[in-house]
Amino acid sequence: MPFQPLPIECISHIFESFQDNKNLYTCLLVNRFWCRIAIPILYKTPFTRNQERNKSQRSKIISTYLSCLSNEEKIHLMKNSNNKILIPLNNNQLFDYPVYLEEFCNLSLQDMIIHWIILMIKQDFSIEQRKIFHLINNILYPLLISKSKNLLYLNLINVNSNNDNNNNNHFHFDIPDIFTFFAFTPGLTNITRLDFKLYKNNSNLLLNIINLFDIIPSLCKNIQLINFNSKLSFNDNDNRITLRKALCGIIRNQRDLKKLYLRFKGETLNNIIMPTLELQSINLTHLYFKKLRLNDDVMDSLANFLSLKVLGFESCYIITTSDNQDRYDNNNLITNNSNFQLEKLYLVENMSRHMISDIKCLIIRYFSISLQELILDELNFDIVKIISNFCSKIKRLILLATEYESIDLYNLLINLKYLKNLTLWYVNDHTIKVLGNYLPNTLLHLSFIHFICLPFNDFLKDCNIPLESIEIFNLIMNSNNSNSSDHFKPISDYIKIHYNHLKVIYFGKNCDISNEDLEEIKDYVNVKLIDNYDHFPSKFN
Repeated sequence: MPFQPLPIECISHIFESFQDNKNLYTCLLVNRFWCRIAIPILYKTPFTRNQERNKSQRSKIISTYLSCLSNEEKIHLMKNSNNKILIPLNNNQLFDYPVYLEEFCNLSLQDMIIHWIILMIKQDFSIEQRKIFHLINNILYPLLISKSKNLLYLNLINVNSNNDNNNNNHFHFDIPDIFTFFAFTPGLTNITRLDFKLYKNNSNLLLNIINLFDIIPSLCKNIQLINFNSKLSFNDNDNRITLRKALCGIIRNQRDLKKLYLRFKGETLNNIIMPTLELQSINLTHLYFKKLRLNDDVMDSLANFLSLKVLGFESCYIITTSDNQDRYDNNNLITNNSNFQLEKLYLVENMSRHMISDIKCLIIRYFSISLQELILDELNFDIVKIISNFCSKIKRLILLATEYESIDLYNLLINLKYLKNLTLWYVNDHTIKVLGNYLPNTLLHLSFIHFICLPFNDFLKDCNIPLESIEIFNLIMNSNNSNSSDHFKPISDYIKIHYNHLKVIYFGKNCDISNEDLEEIKDYVNVKLIDNYDHFPSKFN
C-alpha cells in the first residue's frame, strides 16, 4: 500500500507540540514541505520560544530580521554605524520572517540586540555601541509592527536592574516613538493578551512606554488577559495617575476581558479601579490582586462577578470599617449567592499586619458555596470552623502556614470528606507520624514543600488510604550522626509497603537524597524529579 502523507494540519500540530527548538530546526532540513510548516512556528514566538538557547544563539535572530530590510534601510544602517555593521545587499530571503510574529516583548528584543552587537563587534557594550543599539532598535520596531499581521500578545517590560550584575543593564532603554505602534494596520488592534511590568523608579527615562500604555485603550478592544505589575515610586505621582487612568480605560474598553492580574503597589482598589472592574463583571473569570489597599466593601462588589472562577489576594492590605467590624464580632456573615461559581481562592502572604484572621474567615465564607480549591497561609480555630462548616467539599487544599497547632490541622482534615489533593508547607516530626490517622479516604495526592526527615522516624505511620502520588519538594536530613540512608529509610519503607496503590513519587531537584536511595525505590514506584514549587502565580497565562 503506498505511503499516504499526513495532512498539513496534523504535521503542524505535531511540530507545535515540540517543547524545544532543536527538533524544529532539524525538521527544517528534511524537505521544503516540512520547512514551510516549521518556519511559521519558529518565528511566531521568537522572544519566548527560544528560552532554552543561550543568549548568543537567541541573538542571531537579529541577523535574520535585518536581512528582511530593504536595501535603502540596510545602507542607512551601515552608514550610520560607520560600517561596523555589515549586511549583505540584494539577498532575497526565502521567507518574510516578521510576518509570522504573534508575540512581541520589548525587553527580549532589547537583550537580543545588545548581545548581537557584542557578538558582531566583539566588544563589551559601551557608549558607542549604545548608538548602534538605537539605530537597530529604531529600524526593527517599524519592521516588526508593520509586517506582523497577527500580533496577539504585547509584553511591555522594564525592570529595575540596580541589583543586576549584568553590565548590559547599565543602560536603560525606552521603546521608540509610539507613532510606530499606531501608524500601521493592524498593528496592535488584534492583541488578546497584554503584559505590563514597570519596576524602574526613574520613569522619566521610560516616557514612551508609559505613553504607549496610555493610548492602548483607543487601539485595543479585544484583550482577554491583562497582567499589570507596577512598582512606581509614590513620588512619581503624575505617571501613577497616567497609568491608573490608562489601566481603567483598557479594562473599560475591552469586549470580553477574562483574566486580570493586578499589582499596583500602594494603590487603593475601591475608589477608582473597582468601579471600572464592575463593568466587566459578566466576563471576568480570573482576578488576582497583589499589594493593593482595599476596603472590605470590595466583597460586596465581587459578589456581582458571577462568572468568576479564580480569585486571589496576595499581600493585600484590607481596611476594616467600623460598620463591618460588628459583622465579624457577631459572626453575622453574609449569605452567599447561589449563582456564584468561584472554584479557586488564594489568601496568601496576608499575615495579620495585612489581613486579620476575621477578614480571611469572611472571604472564605463569602465565596464558599462553589469552592473547590483553597490556597491559605494561616490556620487557626476560627478558620478551621469556617472551612468545616461552609466549604467542606473542597477537593484541593494548599496550606502555606509555617506555624499552626497540629490539632487544628487534624480537626480540619477529618471534616474534608471530598479532599483529593493536600499540600503542606511545613510539617514537624510529630505531625508526620500521626498524619495518616486523619487523612480522608478520598485523598489521592499528598505533597510536602519543606519536610525535615529524622533518622528512623515513622513516615505516615498507620496511613492506610490508597494514595496514588506523593511529592516532597525540599527534603532536609536533620542529623549529623547518621547517613542519608538512615533518614530515607522511613520513606522507602512506606513505599515498599504501599507500592500496590502508590503510582509515582516526586522529589524536588534540591532534595538531599543519594542516587543509591533513589535507585532502591525505583523497583517499587515511578520516581520523578521536579523543579521548585510555585505556590502562587506571578501572572496569568
